[in-house]
Amino acid sequence: MTEEQVQPQVNSEEPQINPDEPPNFNIESEADVEPLVLQLKAFLEKHDLDVSVKFKPKKMRGSTSLVDGDGLKTGEVNIPADFKITGKDNNGKDLGHGGDDVKVKVIDPQGNEVPCEVKDNGDGTYDVGYTPVVPGMHKIEVLVNDEPVENTPVDVLVFDEIPDALNCTAEGEGLENAETKTPAPFKIVTRNRAGEQLKNGGQKFNVTVQGPTIAAEVTVKDNEDGTYDLKHQSLHQKEKRLIQIIRK
Repeated sequence: MTEEQVQPQVNSEEPQINPDEPPNFNIESEADVEPLVLQLKAFLEKHDLDVSVKFKPKKMRGSTSLVDGDGLKTGEVNIPADFKITGKDNNGKDLGHGGDDVKVKVIDPQGNEVPCEVKDNGDGTYDVGYTPVVPGMHKIEVLVNDEPVENTPVDVLVFDEIPDALNCTAEGEGLENAETKTPAPFKIVTRNRAGEQLKNGGQKFNVTVQGPTIAAEVTVKDNEDGTYDLKHQSLHQKEKRLIQIIRK
């Protein structure tokens, strides 16, 4: 018997390797392989091998990212609310870069979507702002790269318009001069803590106009637009009066 000479078959689809070309690493992995690759790079460079290492930016993950801010706690009608999203990678580390797909939805009690703005700060954090326009429970949903962020959605109770005493004003001739037995008018303008005039009425005020001997009668008309018309009438000439306004 004669031995057959068997020639090895060559796989034409096998990748061709050029030993004169330094290796390049492009790595995007769920594992934290960066220390391993850097160690390999250092080892190869020590042996006079020129190595180029490039890491693709890690994606922001919902399961490790965080949300925080007053806008996730309570709110007030017509008052801007805000909160921050802090992006983390799959290992819970800060990203240090922006550009991820971040989506936020704010849903009011009627099921309507409240407009909101998401600002990419370019460092892995995102600022979110919205302004509720109706009172009641709002739901906030946060998605990053189509993954819900940990501990979301969040329910936020929004309160109705609240007048702020420091921003409310009283104005009109009746605060400066008054004639005997003639109604002296003035107006209260209610504003919130942002200095914006309230759009609805319904506030209750305790208004007293006190003179040396007797308190004057005061009438209050709710204009249902955040303003209130008041009148008081003096019964005695040349009588100084103290006007006090307290919201009930």
